[in-house]
Amino acid sequence: LFYAARKTQIHFIDGGRNTSQRTAIIEWIDTAFKLGYEDAKAYYVRAEAHFHDDNLGLAFKDINMAVEMAKNDKPMLFGCLNLMFFALVVISKSVNFLVILFTT
Repeated sequence: LFYAARKTQIHFIDGGRNTSQRTAIIEWIDTAFKLGYEDAKAYYVRAEAHFHDDNLGLAFKDINMAVEMAKNDKPMLFGCLNLMFFALVVISKSVNFLVILFTT
């Protein structure tokens, strides 16, 4: 299940509009976790799917799990921190928008 999810290009699916395939990826990885599979890459892939579905809280939860598991895997750690950075940028833009909206 995880192998199938990992081979799917999450952010290129239908220009980012196809949430059903990202939902399937999340479900596949959830099932793999229920069967006892744990891997930093699995958490990263699920975090990426959550990120592209605008579920930033779930994305951060999975990124943190991936970072904990990938402390000795520098390329994986870099990918996790990169995704975390982009999620923080999205949050920052939302916060700035809300500040502008409610102060004008």
